[in-house]
Amino acid sequence: MRVPIARDGYRFIAPCLILTAIFAWLLPWVFALLAGVLTLFLVFFFRDFERTTPGIVDAVFAAGDGRVDDIEEVEMADFPGGRALKIGCFLSLFNCHITRSPVKGRVRKIQYQPGKFHNAMDRKATTENESNSLLLETEHGPVLVRQIAGMIARRIVCVARIGQPLGAGERIGLIRMGSRVEVYVPADSETRVKKGASVRAGESVLAIFKS
Repeated sequence: MRVPIARDGYRFIAPCLILTAIFAWLLPWVFALLAGVLTLFLVFFFRDFERTTPGIVDAVFAAGDGRVDDIEEVEMADFPGGRALKIGCFLSLFNCHITRSPVKGRVRKIQYQPGKFHNAMDRKATTENESNSLLLETEHGPVLVRQIAGMIARRIVCVARIGQPLGAGERIGLIRMGSRVEVYVPADSETRVKKGASVRAGESVLAIFKS
């Protein structure tokens, strides 16, 4: 079965594949085995299968695969009343790291923030780590998606552009090697997940907009 791979992954997979072939030709088999295992891991990490987003009315879907570890109401100037509901998700090395739009909307603003590389499970990662935020305009109000680099992740990729219309579940980028994704919605939205829940980008419902 063919494994679809994110375009950004080929720059890592191709050199490892070449090294595996060279090691197999010139060195003892154990070196080729180790290089081969690394190549397979990179293929696994950069996997990018198609997904079908359910047609659930007023739903906010997960923007990344992983485990929900943070649900709270926070201050956000761009949101009605200056408050937003934040749902944070931690992505391990073994999760698919493709980031997807949680809703249908248009990209109003993209803001990159340089920063540190705390463990993505650390609460300081939200405010201090390198991140990239996309503010989306929707018929229900603003929605913000934040891609956050972790202790191992050192590169955030964003393929969305300002003014671009996005469908729910559409790819907007990826984060390399372990990270965090947060979704912010209007504070009166109804939460549909609990802490500890496993979610899949573009498929799992995080919240429902207030009609």
